Amino acid sequence: MKTLLGMVTIGRDTTMRSLAADRAQIYARKYGYEFMRVNTPIIADSQRTPHWEKTLIPQAAPGYERYLIIDDDVLINHRVAPALPEIPANTIGLVREALPGPFTTPVQWVGNTGFMLVQREAVDLLTKAYSLGEYAAIPPGFGDQPAINAVAWKESRITQMDWNWNYIIMADWLIHTYHLPYPWTENRILARIAKATLSLQLLTSFLPSPPDGFLSKLRSSYMVHLTWYRMGARLIDKVLG
Repeated sequence: MKTLLGMVTIGRDTTMRSLAADRAQIYARKYGYEFMRVNTPIIADSQRTPHWEKTLIPQAAPGYERYLIIDDDVLINHRVAPALPEIPANTIGLVREALPGPFTTPVQWVGNTGFMLVQREAVDLLTKAYSLGEYAAIPPGFGDQPAINAVAWKESRITQMDWNWNYIIMADWLIHTYHLPYPWTENRILARIAKATLSLQLLTSFLPSPPDGFLSKLRSSYMVHLTWYRMGARLIDKVLG
C-alpha cells in the first residue's frame, strides 16, 4: 500500500525535531513508506498554528493510499515498531488519550492527534476538521485535535489504535510514580520534580538492575510522544537505541 509518513517541523530546528525526523525516516525506509517533512506553511498567511498543517498534508501530497501523520515530538522506536496495521478504509486511527470525561455526545473518548493513521477514503475528515477550525468543547480546546475528534465522532469514523502507537511518556510517568490524574497539573514545582525524577529513572536504566515495569513499557512502545517532556529527547533516544 502506497504510504506517506508526514511530519510538520515548522519553526526553529531543535535536537528533538532532528531526532524525530531521523527516526521517522528510518521507519519509513524499513517498510517502504515515503517520508515528507513540512518545513514551511502549506497555505501561506493562513494565520493558524503549525498544528493545523498536519491536516493539509494529504492536500500537499495527493495520490497516496494511506497517510501516517505524526507530531515532531514523537520518537519512533523503529527497532520494534511493526508495519502499520490495516484499519477500516473510511476511518481515522487514533490512540485514546487518558483524559477525564464525560465528553459531549457523540464523543466517547478523545484521540491524541500526535499520531494519525488516515486511509485515502478518510482524508475528507482532515479537510472537514480544517474547515471547522478552533473547537473549544474538546480537550485541549485548541489546535487540530478537538476539531478532528469532533468530525470523526460525529460521523462514527474513528478507529481506536493500541496504546503503543502513541505512548505519552509523561502522562504514564505521572500515573506510575505519583498516581496523579491526567492532564498535567499546573503546579510548576511538581512539574519540575516529575521531569527530574523521570530523567533520573531514564539515566539509571543504563545500569545493571532488575527490569522495571515502566521501562519495559517504554521499550516496547512503537512511538514515544514527548508532550511535556521535550527536554528528554536525547535520553529517550538513548534508551530506545
